[in-house]
Amino acid sequence: MSYFVYILECRDGRYYTGYTVDIDKRIKEHFSGKGGAKFTRGFPPLKLIAAWQINGTKGDAMRVEAFIKSNTREEKCRIISKPSSLNGMIAEKYPDREIGIELFQYLTEVNPMSPGGGTEKRGLE
Repeated sequence: MSYFVYILECRDGRYYTGYTVDIDKRIKEHFSGKGGAKFTRGFPPLKLIAAWQINGTKGDAMRVEAFIKSNTREEKCRIISKPSSLNGMIAEKYPDREIGIELFQYLTEVNPMSPGGGTEKRGLE
C-alpha cells in the first residue's frame, strides 16, 4: 500500500506535516476546516508545498513524517526547496530500512475548495 507524506504552508507562515493514504481527500479536509487536523483548524493552510509517495508500510510513512517534523524550520526549508534531498536524509537516518520515497505531483497556491476543485498541478524540481 502507498502512503503520502506532505507539507502544508499555513497562513501564519508555519508548516504542517502529515501523512495519509488518500492525499486528495486529506488536503480537502485541511482546507475545509472540517475533519482536518486540529493544528490546521487553528492555523488554516494556504497551499500544499511538498508531497512524497511512500511505498512501504504505515510505519515507514510515520517515520518520514516524524523525521520531517523533528527538523528545524531552516532544515524544513531546505527539504521544501529540494524535495529530492529527502531520500538521502531518510537513508542516512534509517540505514537498516529501505523506504521507497518518490516525489509526488502537488498543488500550489490552489484552494481545493474553490470552483474547479483546485486541480491545477505543478511538477516538482
